[in-house]
Amino acid sequence: MNKRVIIVITLVLSLALPLVLLNELSKKRDALYKAESGYNKFSDLIGEYVITKEASEEYKSKIDISNYKGALHVIEEITKSLAIKEKVSSLKPGDQKRVGDYIEETAFLRIDNLDLNSIVGLLYKIDTLPACLLIKTFKLKKDFEAQNSFDLSMDISFIKRTE
Repeated sequence: MNKRVIIVITLVLSLALPLVLLNELSKKRDALYKAESGYNKFSDLIGEYVITKEASEEYKSKIDISNYKGALHVIEEITKSLAIKEKVSSLKPGDQKRVGDYIEETAFLRIDNLDLNSIVGLLYKIDTLPACLLIKTFKLKKDFEAQNSFDLSMDISFIKRTE
């Protein structure tokens, strides 16, 4: 009878042990998938951080090397360099906000009778100018009289360090 008990116990243990081990293995695998998913999310966040930091450094460098006095001065220089100053129908100063060590000065610009090349040139100049300019609003309306002519209006922010 003792041999039968030992055989039964051995059979039960030999069947139960693999089930317990498979259950533990399944738990470990699930934990590994969860950790891998967390790692992938973290890796994506690091990539976004690097991109944002590079953009931030680019804007900071533009702020530091800017020799412009204000938003109106920058916009006048841009329109003069693109020979569209005579088409400016409105250039008005906006608000001036202080944010930490920086001052954000806004201006409203309206230009009438622009062609697409002039618009692209203006946007390119705003983007590549060594000053921190941000376009807050941008409206483009097609002129009814001239089919290749557009009216442009936008709010532009100029950011500079406080002195």
